[in-house]
Amino acid sequence: METVTTSKGQILFREGDLALSMYVIKAGSVGVYTDYGTSGEKQIAVLKQDDFLGEMGMIEGLPRNATAVILEDATVLTELNEEDLALFFRNRPDQIIRIMRQLSSRIREIDGRFYSACHALRESEAASQSGTGKSDDLNRKLREISREADRQDSIRIGQYSSFFPYVLEDLEQYGKKANVVKAGFLEKKFKRTAAPEDLHANPDDEFSKASVGPNDRIIMEYVKMIPQLRRFDEPIYPEPVYVSKLESGGYRILNGHHRWAAALKCGQEKLRIRILNPGDSGGLL
Repeated sequence: METVTTSKGQILFREGDLALSMYVIKAGSVGVYTDYGTSGEKQIAVLKQDDFLGEMGMIEGLPRNATAVILEDATVLTELNEEDLALFFRNRPDQIIRIMRQLSSRIREIDGRFYSACHALRESEAASQSGTGKSDDLNRKLREISREADRQDSIRIGQYSSFFPYVLEDLEQYGKKANVVKAGFLEKKFKRTAAPEDLHANPDDEFSKASVGPNDRIIMEYVKMIPQLRRFDEPIYPEPVYVSKLESGGYRILNGHHRWAAALKCGQEKLRIRILNPGDSGGLL
């Protein structure tokens, strides 16, 4: 549990980020936005003292569905992870009712938006059947529904994944243009760890494809497996990431993309690897 003081304009978390913690506002205010920083930016809430935020993503283990921005200088927040939350509720059972009320309010808001969407679709169908044409207000509602559907699709397939832009950049340099080469006997036998930065995404793996993309829930589960007090220069996870050597330097991942992503997220310096040459199965079959 940590209390931090923030400045106006500071981004607390972004849409699509891994949700590893939630926040309680002790002073000041926080704005919550969808499509922040784009032409479709929309403020959906202003949260103030004693309000919670970020709890839904943390509890569900899903990516953030909005961006949180500090609205006032000297805004003070207490950050809670899952373990902190259990202790917080034991010490402050009254807060359980508060967070339940806040969650209930957000569910009612979602219900209202769903009803509005259903009503707009019914109006659209009635206008089509009568041949009267759609009003400007109805067309606006339908565009909003379409934009929200596109946004939710993007979150689901990984384009809003906090890691997906890194994958795209990595593929630009180390994708299909990079050639896999045979590692020498000594390298293959004795090279057992590598820096996560020296590993590169496999362009043929579904992890690297926009239609699937990195799974933030899986990445977060691996992040949680990293002990808080583990030395950052020690390799993490007992199982190795299977790789092949690249002619341009580094290694292409054959199996273990999500462990790689978690290691990069947490700033770990080493991952266990096992090098396979072309034609090796290495137990992957």
